[in-house]
Order: sequence, then C-alpha cells, then structure tokens
Amino acid sequence: MLVLDVFVGVPNAQNKKVFVQPEIAGIHSGDDVLWRIFSLDSKISHVEIEFDDPADEFFPSNTNATRSKKCHARLSGDGSAKQGTIHGDAPRPGANPGEKSVGKASKYTVRAYSQAPQDGVTPVAIDDPIIVTVDP
Repeated sequence: MLVLDVFVGVPNAQNKKVFVQPEIAGIHSGDDVLWRIFSLDSKISHVEIEFDDPADEFFPSNTNATRSKKCHARLSGDGSAKQGTIHGDAPRPGANPGEKSVGKASKYTVRAYSQAPQDGVTPVAIDDPIIVTVDP
C-alpha cells in the first residue's frame, strides 16, 4: 500500500497552501493508494484528487462498475483541525492482458475547496504531484 499525506494550511518550506508528501511516489499496478488529508485551514471542507490522463482510473465507483480518474472527500473535524481520506488503487499502465507491460508517470492535481466541488466552484489551493506505476 502506498500512503500519501496531503497537507492543507500547514506551514512548509515551499510556502505552498496545499502539498503532498512524498511529491513523487512509486507503486505497482493493483496496489492500494491511501491519501491521508490533514488540514489546519478552517475554510477548507473538501479535497479533490483528479488525474490528468482519462486512462488513470485510480478510483472505484460507489454506484456502478466503472472507475474514475477523480474523487473527493469531505473533511471531518472542528475548527481548523480537519482530516479525511481518499482510497484508490493503481491501474495497469498502458498494456492489455497478455501484452508486455509498461511503466507510467501519472500526474494528478489535488484541489482544496471551501465547499463541495462542483461546476463553477473555484478551489482555494492546488498542488500537482506524480505517481509512477509499474507492473511487478
């Protein structure tokens, strides 16, 4: 399992409003990914993760058999100390069953919101880390 920590409103050397540690991480296809979200910003209530490539379907759907490249979490907690999690798993990068597998660097965006993400809602903060996926 790959565990990534997402920090919102936490002082840091880069002076970023949102950042992920580690910023670049590796994983094998099929392995679980857990984003642990920690916020010290009382204005933030939701965090969304979205992969750039539509083929990077890291997230299972709660309603049907399809997968998604995007998922969000509502944070829980009082005042400025909030937390949440987003769970996914790494898809097989760019190979059909029986074909030679390839590795892939998947860029994704983390957005922090003061309300539920939807069309027309502007994120308060953004970060763009990378996950590198390879077949074991």
